[in-house]
Amino acid sequence: GRDVARIDLTVLLPRGMAVGVDDSSGDLTVSGTGNLEIDDSSGSIEASDVDGTVRIDDSSGGIDLRDVTGSVEIADGSGGLELQDIGGSVRLRDGSGGIEVVRVEGDLVVEADGSGGIEARDVGGDFIVRRDGSGGIRYSGVAGRIDVPRRR
Repeated sequence: GRDVARIDLTVLLPRGMAVGVDDSSGDLTVSGTGNLEIDDSSGSIEASDVDGTVRIDDSSGGIDLRDVTGSVEIADGSGGLELQDIGGSVRLRDGSGGIEVVRVEGDLVVEADGSGGIEARDVGGDFIVRRDGSGGIRYSGVAGRIDVPRRR
């Protein structure tokens, strides 16, 4: 048979430090950073308590993002997105998987969603969906303008 090696890596850095991660495979958990940039091929991503902005480019795997003081930009091939308590604006592009966003102080813009539902609650700015494939769009508590595709 084939031997398989596995490694679990824990890296401790000063709190609030900017962090960049380039990960090809495996789950990733990040907490207590400054600006955060992640390039990930596969595996789930959990990030919380980020004092700054977040940029994620992810091929596959779910993303759970909580407690971010700045803006968020995510490009995701597949996997669900859950975002909560974002202090800035959010811009998303998602191939497949559901999107749930709760408590965003700025705008929430979904550039493209291939499949999977979109749910937005408590958006301090505008809620805009530019392109939506399959799956419903639900929203509540949007303070700004709402611009979503009409269902035919």
